[in-house]
Amino acid sequence: MTLNDSDKRQLIAFRTEQSSEALSAARLMLENGFLSAAVNRIYYSTFYLITALALKDGFTASKHRQLIGWFNRTYIRTGVLGREYGRLVKTAFEKRNKGDYSELFRFEATEVREMSDSASDFFEKIRKLLEAAP
Repeated sequence: MTLNDSDKRQLIAFRTEQSSEALSAARLMLENGFLSAAVNRIYYSTFYLITALALKDGFTASKHRQLIGWFNRTYIRTGVLGREYGRLVKTAFEKRNKGDYSELFRFEATEVREMSDSASDFFEKIRKLLEAAP
């Protein structure tokens, strides 16, 4: 799909809004003890932001792992973002899979709270990159 600049900006804004909503939902779920659901929303918050970055940079992927690999090559390995952000995305992806598909698995509130805090920091960093000139 080829987007003109206006459509691209709108889609980037939409993905950023989706990320913000997912992060807000994660906090509510965390506060109410729905830890697996909170992890799911934390992951998707990061995923939507990475999707927005890919749109900005003109990259497309059909799979989550492809998108994450591109993000790591383009933003983590090059030093644009710190390694902690690559670890956050990797951990959130793995834990989301575990929480969604593993049987008899439970998260600890402390680890989910730490992920939520890291995701909030990630949101601010990526938002600034998205606002920067092309």
